[in-house]
Amino acid sequence: MRRGDPLRGREPHFASYFDRTLDFYTKVLGCEITSKWGSTEEGRGATLQIGGMKAAIADEHRDDTQDNARKAINGTRLTIYIAVDSLQARFNAITDKHCIVIEPERTHWGIHWCVVRDPDGNLIAYTQK
Repeated sequence: MRRGDPLRGREPHFASYFDRTLDFYTKVLGCEITSKWGSTEEGRGATLQIGGMKAAIADEHRDDTQDNARKAINGTRLTIYIAVDSLQARFNAITDKHCIVIEPERTHWGIHWCVVRDPDGNLIAYTQK
């Protein structure tokens, strides 16, 4: 993935049927593929964008990270990534701090982010533009 991409190095949505899921997001919903990685043998992934929203899908795999990034993996659920002008301002505007999964931090793959969980268990990752 290209440097500066807020999804570089992450596979937040583990698709059991990667090709079918990729077709749904691109052909049915009209998302653009902004990057792809991997192979059938090692696991594939793609970053998708529609408007200002980005998301990523990937083949299901075992996560062996030992840092906070592990908290941002949500089984087979999609994680929404939203790039914001000021991550700290966005974090400060969150009124219910109980929803916070990861407080603002710089990841080992180079993005500055925080992650929250909505009432239905979906993850939303805010990243610094």
